Amino acid sequence: MAGRLSQVGRKRMYFTRQTEIAVSILSLCARAPETYVTKREMADHAQASAGTAARVAATLAQRRLLRSRHDGSVQLAVDPREVTLAQILSITQPGLAWLQEERSVTVSAASAFHVVVEAGYRNLLHLAERYTVADFASEPRA
Repeated sequence: MAGRLSQVGRKRMYFTRQTEIAVSILSLCARAPETYVTKREMADHAQASAGTAARVAATLAQRRLLRSRHDGSVQLAVDPREVTLAQILSITQPGLAWLQEERSVTVSAASAFHVVVEAGYRNLLHLAERYTVADFASEPRA
C-alpha cells in the first residue's frame, strides 16, 4: 500500500506555466480572430519571454489550434467556443492522462485517501470541460 499512496504525491493537480501561457495566447488570439498576433504581443500578454511564448504557440500550432507564419506570429485556427480548458490541459499537461483511465478500486483504510484525491482530480477535469477559450477572451484586444 505504501507504494500506491506514494504515487498520489506524483500525480498532483496543478496548472503548469505552459498551460497558463497557452490559455493566455489562445484568449489573446480569440479577442481578434482575424488578426495575427506577434511573438512580442504573446509574450507581453502571458508575461513570459518571447522564446517561451513562441514554443507554446508552436505546440498549439502543431495541434492545429493556431495558424502560424514564418515570422512567428499566430492566428486562431478554430472556433474559440469549441476548445475547452480540458483540451488545453491534454496538450500542455499530458501527464494527466491517467485521470481518463477507468479503474475499479478496492477501498481500504490505506487507499481511501487515494480514491478521494483521484475523485477530486476527475471532478476538476469535468469542470474544465465546461470552460472554453471564448470564456477567457472576454475583453476585446486593443
